[in-house]
Amino acid sequence: MSATTARPLRPRGFTLVELLVVMTIIGMLMALLLPAVQNAREAGRRTACTNNLFQLALAATRADEQTGFIPGIRNKSPFPDHTNPTIGFTNTVSWPVPLLPYMERNDIYKVFASGGTPTIYVSFFVCSSSPPDALTQPTLSYAGNAGSAGRGNKWDGVMGDTTVSANRLSLTDIADGDGTPMTILLTEKCGQGNTKNNQPLNYGSWNVRNNPSGPQYTFGNGTIPGVGITQAAPGAIKIVNNTTTNGQPGFWSQPSSNHPGGVVTAFCDGHTAFVKDSINFRVYAQLLSSSHSASSNLSKNTWQTNSYPVLNESDYQ
Repeated sequence: MSATTARPLRPRGFTLVELLVVMTIIGMLMALLLPAVQNAREAGRRTACTNNLFQLALAATRADEQTGFIPGIRNKSPFPDHTNPTIGFTNTVSWPVPLLPYMERNDIYKVFASGGTPTIYVSFFVCSSSPPDALTQPTLSYAGNAGSAGRGNKWDGVMGDTTVSANRLSLTDIADGDGTPMTILLTEKCGQGNTKNNQPLNYGSWNVRNNPSGPQYTFGNGTIPGVGITQAAPGAIKIVNNTTTNGQPGFWSQPSSNHPGGVVTAFCDGHTAFVKDSINFRVYAQLLSSSHSASSNLSKNTWQTNSYPVLNESDYQ
C-alpha cells in the first residue's frame, strides 16, 4: 500500500454575496429599531416636560393659597425698593420668580429680594426636547396664559399685571368662571418661531424684569414668557404658527414645542394634557379665557368666545 499524505482542510471564507446579505439584514434591523429608540427617547423627554409643568402648576396653586391670587406676567419685585412715586413700579418680575420659593429655590429668590438678577440655568424651567446650546443661561421653555395681553379685564386670560390689584385672578375666580379644568395656566413656548423664515428657537427668559405694561406687553418680545392670542383677528390658527410680524396672528404669542404633534399644557386645576397642534382657534381661545361670559369686549369681538359651545376634551387632545 502506498501511503498518501492528508492535506489539512482550509477554512472556508465568506463570499462577497454573503457579506452583502448580512449587511443588508443588519441595515434593515437598524432601520426598524432606530425609530422605536427615538420614539422611546422622545417619550421620556415628554414625560420630563410634563413633570416640569405639573410641578410649576402645583407651585402656582401654593402661591395662590398664600397670596390669594395667581402670579402674573408682571408682578411686584421681592426687592423692597421697587416703586417710584412718579412713574410707579420700576422693578417688576414675571411669573417664574414668585414660584421659586414653592419650588424649593429660595436661594435664587433671595438674590432678587436683595436687588440682584441671577442668570443661571434652572432645569425645571426647560423642556429636554428643546435644550439650549449651553446650560449657562436663564432659559425658559414655558409661558403663562395671558389672553390677548390686554390689561382691561382680568377674565381675559389668567396671568395679567398683578401690580394692579384689580387685575389679580385667583383659582376661586376661575372655578366660578369656566372652571379650572378647562382653563390653561401654563404651556410650552420653545418651538421654532417661523419655519419658513428659519427663525431660531423661541426661548423665553425666566429672570425677565421690568416688563412693559402697555397693550400686547407679553407678545412684543420673544423673551417675555406669555402666550395667548394677538389683538388682530385670529383667522386659522395653528399652535406652532408663530410669526415675527407685529399685529399678525401668532406674533410671538402662540404655544410651540419640539414634541411631534402639539404641546404639553398645564391647566388651572393642576392636571396636564398634550394639546394637539391642529386645535381650532376658537377652542384655543376658549381655553385661554377664564370666564368667556365675563370676558372683555375685545375678547368677544376678536375671539367670539361668547358664541362658543361647551368644550369636550376631545376638542383639543
